[in-house]
Amino acid sequence: AYIDATAMSAEELGTAMRNLLASGETRITVNLPEEPTDEMYKAMRRAIIETPDVEDCTIDLTLQGAKVIGVKAFGYHADGNNAYVSELRSITLTDATIIKAEAFYACGNLISFSAPNVTEMEDIVFVGCENLKDVYLPNLRETGNSAFRQCYALEKITLPELTTLRDSAF
Repeated sequence: AYIDATAMSAEELGTAMRNLLASGETRITVNLPEEPTDEMYKAMRRAIIETPDVEDCTIDLTLQGAKVIGVKAFGYHADGNNAYVSELRSITLTDATIIKAEAFYACGNLISFSAPNVTEMEDIVFVGCENLKDVYLPNLRETGNSAFRQCYALEKITLPELTTLRDSAF
């Protein structure tokens, strides 16, 4: 399933994602503007959390177009419902080069993550992703502090360009 959100408002994006999820779609690609707003991430996160009958660890989400993944984009967020995004199974970022702090914080059922163009990652990006097994970041040069803390299930992590490992990265 595909959503072209380049000309959508955050509200329209949330509705489109809710409709796909409600119809049973779990493999979703979202084409975002190069610089999505925090409201766009919030709309996607809320659609995932609030759509009835979406089971944990079932959504494979691909984000394309966006160069920066925002602070707490899909991470635990006290935005009125204090909810964790437990429905995500895999995330692929096709065009992102930067992942901001806490972007996937406490996405506890996330298993696989791929971002071939990411070169920079801020603090606490994957903390609490305790089921994360496979990470592909072939161009990442520097981790943030505590980037992979509490990622107990890591089996395979690809970081061939890594030159700086910050405090408590693992």
